[in-house]
Amino acid sequence: MCYFITAYTQEDFCTEPFVKTCSRFEIMEESFPADHIVPLSRGFFFTGNCCDCDSPIGSKGQDQPEVLSNYVAFFKSLSYCENSILLLKHWYSGNVETESICNLKNVRIHVDELDERFLLNIEDDVLYEIGYSLIDGGIHT
Repeated sequence: MCYFITAYTQEDFCTEPFVKTCSRFEIMEESFPADHIVPLSRGFFFTGNCCDCDSPIGSKGQDQPEVLSNYVAFFKSLSYCENSILLLKHWYSGNVETESICNLKNVRIHVDELDERFLLNIEDDVLYEIGYSLIDGGIHT
């Protein structure tokens, strides 16, 4: 089917300030139940695109630097958060909202370490946990 960049947060993370931030950056505006990936979570189409095959995230190229800078600014603007956001690039062969994905590798990163280069180099089927607090409880799979 296609690559999609999906993001996941805990249900209680989806507060009004979070929704307003997503809207301001035009990111993660559509959500779906994502218990099949992370219990008690919401999933989002991160870029809002109908397909992320041409996304600069995970492309390992240097195209679209302004798009990557916008994504970094989005994550950093959520510094008031106490939870984590999970980010996943996956080749979906079925429905994005229901496809079960097994054997994901987990990588944790603090938002202060996140930059354009990091986003360029994310790998397929790695669940990146972007944390906001130094002692971050996060979302655990």
